[in-house]
Amino acid sequence: VEKPEGTVWRMNFFRTYYADETSDQEYGAWNPNKLISFHQTPCFGKVQFAGLAADSSKTDDSASVVGAHGCSAYILPRLEVPHCDNGHATATIDKRLGTLEADFPQAYVGLCYTDTTLELTFEAQKETSYLVNDTFVNNDPIWMKTVMEAFIATGDHDPTEYLEFEVAPNNVIWTGMIHNPNKDFTSKATAFIDDWETYPITSVTTKDVGSQTWKSLVSLPLTMFNVEKPEGT
Repeated sequence: VEKPEGTVWRMNFFRTYYADETSDQEYGAWNPNKLISFHQTPCFGKVQFAGLAADSSKTDDSASVVGAHGCSAYILPRLEVPHCDNGHATATIDKRLGTLEADFPQAYVGLCYTDTTLELTFEAQKETSYLVNDTFVNNDPIWMKTVMEAFIATGDHDPTEYLEFEVAPNNVIWTGMIHNPNKDFTSKATAFIDDWETYPITSVTTKDVGSQTWKSLVSLPLTMFNVEKPEGT
């Protein structure tokens, strides 16, 4: 991607959380659904790469109701994402999958782009367990414990193929391209990405137990998303 300004994307962001080691796993999202599923793609928010500083408060008033996917009560959120030279936009993860209540421990995802990368800054608040499986390596099922996640596709349509990226508090990551033809994960396939130097995908994760936070700086190359002429897409 040489000139990413103006490109349109569909994205959603999630966090899994444990209050402590004996608690059940909890799930939060930027745009949640009632089905407790991360893969209801009609519920993905709309993102556009802008050339100026972003207005992250906009919603898409033209979005159609997609009740079958569990998010009919919410208009799709929208972000205008600036070039990193001009700041960043922020997606807030604070609503629960299932109930849609805005009482989930907050996390934030900062987004900006460069001429060659999509830059994401994940920051989790009120973290009390930092629960991970220390035996897991990259592309093991880290979603079973504490993670933050991004689901990313190009285009304005409800995606059937998209990148799923996950990062844990110990900086272990999971990356795969998802094929979800029914848009609800009833049929699916995953092509794992495991050559991180070739892409390259980078993450730097730190945690501050005293302030109950953890943060991950993630860089994804735009070449992963196969956009050759981004103007007007």
